[in-house]
Amino acid sequence: MHQDSTAFLLAMLRIEGLGRVKAAKLFESFPSYEDLLRYPREQVLFRMAGIPGASNTLDKLLDEQSFSVILSESKAELKLLSEKYLPVITCYHDIWNTCLNDLEIRNRPNYLFCHGNLGQLKRAHVSLIGPVNKTNGDKFSIAAIDQLMDYLNNRMIPL
Repeated sequence: MHQDSTAFLLAMLRIEGLGRVKAAKLFESFPSYEDLLRYPREQVLFRMAGIPGASNTLDKLLDEQSFSVILSESKAELKLLSEKYLPVITCYHDIWNTCLNDLEIRNRPNYLFCHGNLGQLKRAHVSLIGPVNKTNGDKFSIAAIDQLMDYLNNRMIPL
């Protein structure tokens, strides 16, 4: 399911006039192309309320012949990325960080490219932001950050 859902999102982003935010709003209601096609046009338009140009956008999505070509291209792109060990994840993947969903839709990423051990995404994480050059920070802050990093690293908590 994830591959089809991700391909649907990427395909929507290829449609002229359907930007990142519109695609995200549609994707929340319709996680796959099959989900979109299950509903009558009027119900889809109702769910698209507030999206400028909703009727034209929906016409492009419901043109199955044209959209199936775009969808196939997106699936091929995902396959190529997967073969290069660069999976693409969306909010429907188990390893998606749900904190991202708390962001306003215009600030939220639609998808993420991943590289490395995806199992690490299921673990608790800590992010630290501080001076790049240790000489720019005050000595107490630098010592506290160094101590915290040692503590977390010793307990195998990813940073």
